[in-house]
Amino acid sequence: MNKKLNFKISSALKNIIGKELINDKYIAVFELVKNSYDAGASRVDIKFKNFGNNTTIEIIDDGCGMTYEDLINKWLFVAYSEKKERNQNDDYRKKIKRVAAGAKGVGRFSCDRLGKKLKMITATKDDNHANLLSLDWDKFEEDDKNEFVNISVDYNQIEKEFKKGTKITISELRENWEKSDVIQLKKALKRLVNPDIEQNDDIFEIYLNVEDLQGSLVDSEVNGKIVNDVFEKLNIKTTSIMVSISKSGDFINTELYDRGTYIYSIKEHNPYKNLKGINAKVFYLNKNAKAAFTKLMGVEPVKYGSVFVYKNRFRIYPYGEPTNDFLDIDKRKAQGYNRFLGTRDILGRISIICDDAHFVETSSRNSGFLISPEFIQLTEFFHKNVFKVLEDYVVKVIEWGDVSKEDLKRGNDKILNPEDVKVEILNQIASLSKKKDILEIDYNENLLNIIEKASEDNLDNTLTNLNKLVAISNNKQLKDIATKLTKQTKNIFKSNIEDKKKLATINTTNTKLTNELESEKRRSFFIFDSLSIEQKTFVEKMHTININLDTLKMKTFTLRDDIQSDDLSKEKICKRLEDIYFILEKIRALTHYSGAADFNVNDRFILGSISDFVTEYCEKFLKNRNLKFNIKNEAYNYECKFSPQDITTLLENLVSNSEKAKSTEINCNFYLDNKVFCFDYYDNGIGLKENIDEDSIFEFGKSYTNGTGVGMYHVKRIINEMGGTLKIDKEYKAGFKLQMRISHERNKSSMV
Repeated sequence: MNKKLNFKISSALKNIIGKELINDKYIAVFELVKNSYDAGASRVDIKFKNFGNNTTIEIIDDGCGMTYEDLINKWLFVAYSEKKERNQNDDYRKKIKRVAAGAKGVGRFSCDRLGKKLKMITATKDDNHANLLSLDWDKFEEDDKNEFVNISVDYNQIEKEFKKGTKITISELRENWEKSDVIQLKKALKRLVNPDIEQNDDIFEIYLNVEDLQGSLVDSEVNGKIVNDVFEKLNIKTTSIMVSISKSGDFINTELYDRGTYIYSIKEHNPYKNLKGINAKVFYLNKNAKAAFTKLMGVEPVKYGSVFVYKNRFRIYPYGEPTNDFLDIDKRKAQGYNRFLGTRDILGRISIICDDAHFVETSSRNSGFLISPEFIQLTEFFHKNVFKVLEDYVVKVIEWGDVSKEDLKRGNDKILNPEDVKVEILNQIASLSKKKDILEIDYNENLLNIIEKASEDNLDNTLTNLNKLVAISNNKQLKDIATKLTKQTKNIFKSNIEDKKKLATINTTNTKLTNELESEKRRSFFIFDSLSIEQKTFVEKMHTININLDTLKMKTFTLRDDIQSDDLSKEKICKRLEDIYFILEKIRALTHYSGAADFNVNDRFILGSISDFVTEYCEKFLKNRNLKFNIKNEAYNYECKFSPQDITTLLENLVSNSEKAKSTEINCNFYLDNKVFCFDYYDNGIGLKENIDEDSIFEFGKSYTNGTGVGMYHVKRIINEMGGTLKIDKEYKAGFKLQMRISHERNKSSMV
């Protein structure tokens, strides 16, 4: 006997799709807010009345409302949703003018999660009356054998309180609400609404009002409009990236900003066929941004969240929660210390506009999306087109944008800004341009002025990258720069043969002199006691020559390697030759010094200001060193007879030692203290070890820098011959500091 049977539905179904499915009271409020949005409301008010004693919750919106037929055929039809695309008609689409935020047909049961009793008043603009629906959710729990459809709901027609919309009143709340709970609700509501939505013709505002027994507002901290603007407040303080997939799904557009400065934008084909209408915005949280966020929000970023996901204007839980790493960002960071960003380093959002056929939420409203091809492609898109691009800029270009502890110890508190890394930015854009799907590239025009920023070591690479960008860019300024650099490079090769001959001669001479000096250095440790003063002087001079010849050797070998590998340009050769000629000039100055000062080259002594001489020497002869010189001259009236050769040698020895100590900055302070001329020299290098005896530093043949041990001996002898003294300032901990003093009384013969 064949018969057709039907399911019977227990009244216990209410719990399964109600308070057991939506197990968080905040999410229950969110579901009701989303229902108001789906009803086309421009405003929804969440009101707590009689707060603290028999509290009731009201959700009031100005949406399209429901007719009696809507209540029967839709609201009371369990799991039916007109928001599903297959159930939408033209009238409904015209009413809401939106893509629906929910489409499960169970959001209405959020009321059960919040309270035992529900009263709903709803009306459309065409109704002459309002519809009142009242129900007691506990009636569904009296006997599980009762069928769901047999539990009655009270209905009445009443006079309209408002033109259109819906008002839900929930009473006999299942949980107590304290002030802290309402504050938490407000914070959660701020994160509920997607801040990307800025359509003037689609206004949707959320207001929170908590009233005490007298009907007055409880606290301004709680009450008022809900605004999600935390992301935008960070924009001027940090690096951010915005990446969007067009509504058609054809293109991906990327924009990168750094601390308020536009860097570049890229348009490319979209390889993710299942993705369209996606927007992602991510901020890198450097130290300043983290501090600003904590001050603004009253909570550390790591406790606030990381990458939030929004679908059709509203947040999808639990994505973005502090403990939720659905993108496996921290798992990747663990694979490379100080090479990758983690969830602690970023704050952002992914916004999705789509119908419910894609990115389907689980029925449990705090479990995110069902795994689907769309979701898998979304994670791939985020990693490749958003996160990795931002990470490459932060880690490789601006070097994390923070000052390291080592730099702070050395007195360097400068961070890298976009204007400091123009060449690096250009190279990153060039690397992106290698992607076959690139259609357009645009840049901040200030980044195009990179010629003076490009060093001799990366000029060729920069030129190559410039030409790559010109090929896919319509930027005339960029094309002119590339043409100019290319022309300069071609002109260089005309003089290559002659330059090679000159360099070969210099290299042969340099090798011979270097071998002789190495032999002399090995002997200097053992022959001091038998050396005459003249011999010591000769050794000292040879030591200074050797310092310069070591540098000369490095420069010539580097240029030779460049020539052999054909990795050179005219500017490169000219630059290296300038360095070589400069070093040779310094060596010649040890025999008869000639520089910027006005004196006879055959005179051993000149009359003038030592401080002025040092200043000019640093500006003209040490400018190519990878050092920053700070000179403070408060002794401009002090003049005496001095040897330019000696002062040059003194300065070169000190600077050479600073370079070996990994210094980046050198300070020279000149001043008068009563009748004493003072010269303080200090750097920001690694300094001296505490157990080193000060006197031994100035001993002939004693070295703590893997040198010959002649440099500091020479410095002391020069100062002593001028009638002065010197000592190391052991209290100075930021590097090495030498205090040199020349008394007026001891140097009267030199005074003017």
